[in-house]
Amino acid sequence: MPLDLDWNSIHPLNGSKRDAFEELCTQLAQADRPADTRFERKGTPDSGVEAYVVHPDQTEWAWQAKYFQSMDESQWKQIDKSVKAALHGHPRLVRFMVCVSCNLPDGRVSKQKSGRDRWNDRVSTWTQMARKKRMAVEFVWAGSHELLAQLARPEHAGLLNFFFGGRHLDDAWLQARLMEAHQSAGPRYTPELNIRLSLAEQFHALGRTRQFFAGIQSKATDIKERLRSHVFSIIRGPDPAIDPLTASARAACNAALSAFVSLLDDPLLAAPLDKLHASLREAVVEIDALLSELWKLADAAKAAQAAAGTSPSAIADHASHGLRELRSRLADTYDVVSKHRDIVDRKLLILTGEAGSGKTHLLCDLAQQRLDAGLPTVVLMGQRFLEAGDPWTQALQQLDLQGWSAQEFVGALEVLARLAGRRLLLIIDALNEGAGARLWREQLAPFLGRMDASPWITIVISVRSSYVDDLVPKQVAGAAFHLEHRGFDNVEFDATRTFFEHYGIDLPSTPLLAPEFRNPLYLKTLCKGLRDAGKTRLPRGFHGVVSAFNLYLSGVNTRLAVDLDFDGRMELVAKALDCVARRMVAAKRSWLPFAESQQVVDALLADRTYSRSLMAGLLGEGLLVEERYWDKAANQHAPAIIIGYERLSDYLCVRAILEDALAAGDVRSAFKRGGPLDLRALSEEWRSPGFHEALHILVVEKTGKELLALVPV
Repeated sequence: MPLDLDWNSIHPLNGSKRDAFEELCTQLAQADRPADTRFERKGTPDSGVEAYVVHPDQTEWAWQAKYFQSMDESQWKQIDKSVKAALHGHPRLVRFMVCVSCNLPDGRVSKQKSGRDRWNDRVSTWTQMARKKRMAVEFVWAGSHELLAQLARPEHAGLLNFFFGGRHLDDAWLQARLMEAHQSAGPRYTPELNIRLSLAEQFHALGRTRQFFAGIQSKATDIKERLRSHVFSIIRGPDPAIDPLTASARAACNAALSAFVSLLDDPLLAAPLDKLHASLREAVVEIDALLSELWKLADAAKAAQAAAGTSPSAIADHASHGLRELRSRLADTYDVVSKHRDIVDRKLLILTGEAGSGKTHLLCDLAQQRLDAGLPTVVLMGQRFLEAGDPWTQALQQLDLQGWSAQEFVGALEVLARLAGRRLLLIIDALNEGAGARLWREQLAPFLGRMDASPWITIVISVRSSYVDDLVPKQVAGAAFHLEHRGFDNVEFDATRTFFEHYGIDLPSTPLLAPEFRNPLYLKTLCKGLRDAGKTRLPRGFHGVVSAFNLYLSGVNTRLAVDLDFDGRMELVAKALDCVARRMVAAKRSWLPFAESQQVVDALLADRTYSRSLMAGLLGEGLLVEERYWDKAANQHAPAIIIGYERLSDYLCVRAILEDALAAGDVRSAFKRGGPLDLRALSEEWRSPGFHEALHILVVEKTGKELLALVPV
């Protein structure tokens, strides 16, 4: 049943109701086009067409929209003009839909033409015009009644809400929600500190951005230049062995160039890279066959020349050089296309990585870049899912959409994507945070299922590597493209230089090889700590590492003192880590059950809700990290806590062991077999190389003697 709507109540787009009506008609056309067609939205001038689709046989359907309140002679002349332009600009047109915001009157009054009569007369005239151009075109009227009937269908609820409802999403809403996500990210997102990472290109492929497809097409330039250099002019005169191979290789290369030209950035097209991928592979295979035959001929020629006692010729080697260069360009491009061929067809990406590796920063920065480019993006922060109840209720509250249904929200996201003509990215950062361990194991699949039917919505999920198996169901993981964030791995120098220059720290004379410097959160907090302490140089050696960690802890303590409202002079951060390390030493392992850690840490700042607790603060800063351990009694995985940086954990544990062991004053007895510093026992209990490095250095510091001198023979 058609809706009862007044077209005058349509929400303006770009300040214009006409633009809004044209966009609505275009989106209805795009949504209802045949599945095997390519959709094209036109700008201005439009050749009499707002949008059109191209069928596999290259014939076209086109749409023209007119925001008219009535149909007088002036309006008919405007439609005439559009039809003429469409017939001229689209010679393969077979259907032309005229969308108008009013109905055709059909009064059938004597000696007076009705609107329906005028339409029929126009169709007759336009049909004759088409025939003169050897075209057969069907002209279809889509007036107010037809458009409202189409708009009333359930799948168009998002369009109805956007163009006529009291609630809809827009660019201002997207920016406001992203700012809230940035605030939630806190120190994990620093927009002024960006290090270019190779995995960023994967997100362009996932979103099917124009930038990604343009980058792929740009690789055709080198191939084209190689072909223009007469690489197939190999030998003089006809040769029955070489000529067919040359022809096949040339044809395959030309087919690859054609595939570049026909590459489409359609956000809905299935397998857009497949044709290019296959043509590049075929071109490489054909050139390999040609090169193989050339090398056989060259070897035969060299053997004949050697038998005749003449000097070998380098002509064949010189001729094949250009082919090898061409093959190299084709193979390199083939590798790039292969790398992205799978991800462009996926609707879900799972980003994993260790704590502090920069997943949150990467996703927050990706969202900002996309919004700046006009690409719709929504970010949900895992830490703000605080209950094990319905995740959709919590998500909509987080997005300031209380009272919306999941269906309304998904429909609104689709509209945003269609308006942009690109896929929308919905990002869920840090599944493992908040109530994630209790929430997502059962709820992730149905949560994502609400968006499965939409080809316009693509999901990005980040989760700490150790939580993937526990929080992501197998059917979800199997449908996803998996990407690992390794922090600043392989770009440590660029990252260190950028951070040190930003915070005014002198660059070290030797590369920083410590693993902590691959961790973006550590690097940032350290640099800030050095700057706030008035230092411009990084301390050296083991004690330099300790000093660096102390500066790091001091910086975190200052920040948490403000956020959690405690006296910064209490140094609760350092005390909490020392308490955790002592419990680890007592248990003779490098982790503690979550509940035990929480009890120890929160005793230092009691009577707080979880979100305002010291435990939550240390987890948020990455100083404590939640992992999993196997609980034998319960026969299942259970949450555990480790200190976020292994070398810091090693140092704190060794310090605790030495302080307790040496308290009695009898140094040598502490190192005897069975004593607290029995080196053999410590080697079995603590296998980390960093632990034993700290042990050797701190023993000298505490006793004035080398460790090996104190160990009984």
